[in-house]
Amino acid sequence: MNIRDFFALLIRLPLLASLLAVFLFAASVQAAEQPLRETLAAPLRLGVELPYGVLADPSGKLTHEEVAILPVDRFTKRQGAFAAGFTPSAFWLRVELPAAVKGNQESWLVLSPPFIDSMQIFESTASGWRRHEGGDLLPLSTREMDYRDFVFRLKPHGDQPLYIRVASTSTIILYGALWQPAAFANQALPEARNWGLYFGTMAFIGILLIGLVVIFRQQRFVVLLLACLFNYGMVAGLQGFHIWLLWPDSPQLASMSLGVLVCLGSAMGILLARECLSLSRNFPRIDRLYLAFVGILAIGALSVPLNFYHWVAGWVTLLTELASLGAFIMALLLGIRGNRVQLAFAFAFLVHFLAVAPALAINFGLIAPSRAMHTLWQYELIPHMLVIAGIFLFEIRRAHLSWVSVQNESLLATQEAKALLETRVQERTHDLSLAQASLQFALDSERNALFEH
Repeated sequence: MNIRDFFALLIRLPLLASLLAVFLFAASVQAAEQPLRETLAAPLRLGVELPYGVLADPSGKLTHEEVAILPVDRFTKRQGAFAAGFTPSAFWLRVELPAAVKGNQESWLVLSPPFIDSMQIFESTASGWRRHEGGDLLPLSTREMDYRDFVFRLKPHGDQPLYIRVASTSTIILYGALWQPAAFANQALPEARNWGLYFGTMAFIGILLIGLVVIFRQQRFVVLLLACLFNYGMVAGLQGFHIWLLWPDSPQLASMSLGVLVCLGSAMGILLARECLSLSRNFPRIDRLYLAFVGILAIGALSVPLNFYHWVAGWVTLLTELASLGAFIMALLLGIRGNRVQLAFAFAFLVHFLAVAPALAINFGLIAPSRAMHTLWQYELIPHMLVIAGIFLFEIRRAHLSWVSVQNESLLATQEAKALLETRVQERTHDLSLAQASLQFALDSERNALFEH
């Protein structure tokens, strides 16, 4: 295999991985949309089949007894999932339960995302109020169900609503659904399989990037590899896998690791933009600004163990999104100036910006939360990283072909100079031969003339 075939193979690998990712996500969507068996009831979704109202508790000191005696009109009605943005306030949700779920039959209330710090469920039973505890600050062994999301086993009675108290140092978002146990198990297995395929694809990408680092030993591939590792670790944390699989008995460590991964993953994303755009050469002043962003995010990681993460969590995602938007604009400018490869980077950063924007708006409570829109950027990470790796390989291949072209031109020029030199040497040799023959003739003529006289 020659060097050109080698580069062609390397460029095809990200494309093949992208096709694999598309196949996996198509399988994931198909599994997610697979209807439940006829004998299984569909889940009752929070804000859809389960109407609720919200009461803000800025002090965080309201008790369930105080909340339960408040009139219904004190709770603001909401539709869909709940989002409050980055706030230190606690929130009480007053959820109306249909009569069909009340009685002796057990139902499972599944609440997510897994990074909510604290949640309390108050359920009306035949013997009074029953309290359930959840949140990522509690060990996994204290959960009612060994699962990455929070699953609460309910048997509500009476006419009382269900009360949910939620608070978090990060953004407050709450997705919820009330399931029959068999129906939940029916959808949990395909979901686990799909996430296994997702992280299997991530592992493939990681191995590919490690190979590129070993082969080329360039800083850009090192930064890309670190960006992938931190961002995919962040996805695992946001989906609750870190505490479920790594630190089931150390919830504080798991919670802090997620904050650190968010900060460092965002910092590596900005460093990756610097490498893509060659900012130090093309935009030196903006390069210093991006380096300042990286420094702020690195310092932000220290806020996690110091219990100041609440004050920086919102700025972390905002800085990252602004950096992506800036990268798109600068790549577009470089493309207009004649660097056509930068147009590919501009497309990659635009798609990434658009994928992150809905999650950012949901995190700040600006739009109604949607689980699909909230996790869209996590799916987009696969093609985003692969496209950047492919562009890097294309640039290396183009530089190599340019070098080969220059070498061929130099070799051709050398060969032409050699041929010209050989021609001139032959001409000079011929001229010298003629001169030597003329001289010899003159000498012979002169010697003959002397002998004749």
